[in-house]
Amino acid sequence: MLDGDSEPERQSASAAGAVVAVRQWSTPLAVRQLPNLALRGFVVVAPLVLLFCGLEVSQRAGRAAAEALYPLSFGSAVLRHAVMSAVAFGFLVLPLATIEQLFPTARPSLRSYAIGMAGWVLAWVLGYAVGITSQEAIGLLGLTPALVVKVSSFGMTTAIALILLNLFVFDFFYYWFHRMQHRFAALWRLHAVHHSIRNLNAIMSFHHPIEDLLRIVPITLPLAALVRFDGAPVVPLLSALLAAMGQFIHTDTRLNFGPFRVILGDGHYHRIHHSVRDEHRSRNFAAFFPIWDRIFGTLHMPKCGEYPPVGLKGKPNGMTMQEYFLGITSD
Repeated sequence: MLDGDSEPERQSASAAGAVVAVRQWSTPLAVRQLPNLALRGFVVVAPLVLLFCGLEVSQRAGRAAAEALYPLSFGSAVLRHAVMSAVAFGFLVLPLATIEQLFPTARPSLRSYAIGMAGWVLAWVLGYAVGITSQEAIGLLGLTPALVVKVSSFGMTTAIALILLNLFVFDFFYYWFHRMQHRFAALWRLHAVHHSIRNLNAIMSFHHPIEDLLRIVPITLPLAALVRFDGAPVVPLLSALLAAMGQFIHTDTRLNFGPFRVILGDGHYHRIHHSVRDEHRSRNFAAFFPIWDRIFGTLHMPKCGEYPPVGLKGKPNGMTMQEYFLGITSD
């Protein structure tokens, strides 16, 4: 025979192939795909689990630290607020830093973490001023919300849905303020501090110290005029959730929401906004909900494995200390 095989050998090989085919045919496709589906499910759910576990622990730890340090604060509300924010921040970013090390894009260095922590110090101190200024502005303007929601009148599920709805509306106002920051030179000068970061990660993601103050007029006041929640600590919860998501979308990791990214943004989605590539310029302004980018024509949904370098082309070595305080004029 031309192929060198005997007839019994060919019959034996044919029989073995038939057995394998029968086994494959008899196992449902869905069953064979279970390991792959389970892995995908873990990749999608794990970031959310880590995020909300860190959020819960950080809130409890922050409050405990504030109470413990009360006798040492000499009556300084600013000091208590800064310490509480620092402790809460530490517990929050711990799980995020962990996934950055386990599933890195380019594994962040301890040096970048240290610089990032230093960059947040002024934000924690000024955070108290932002809160007080917001309350004073709302009071002076006499803003009466169009809708007052008594959370105690609803179940827990409805209350959570209302908080998420408020976050959705927040992201609309944030989207347009964010576009203004990229459009007007005076705002960009300060926002460029954030975009100049070349080693972007959950900790190395600070903004210019006064950027939160600038958000009061275009974001905080319109939200205050729309809705107020009574009967539950919705504002602290919303603020904590904003902080948690703000850190999460800057994580330097390949762990992401996968196809669910079309609903809720993640680090992969937001990395496109920080990209140095021309095709990513002025894309993905929304912080949390990509639908706003889709509606207003600024969406770039990242492809699998699309993790571009970040930073500013005009600042290949990052920013100086002077630029951190005075802003950056180069693109």
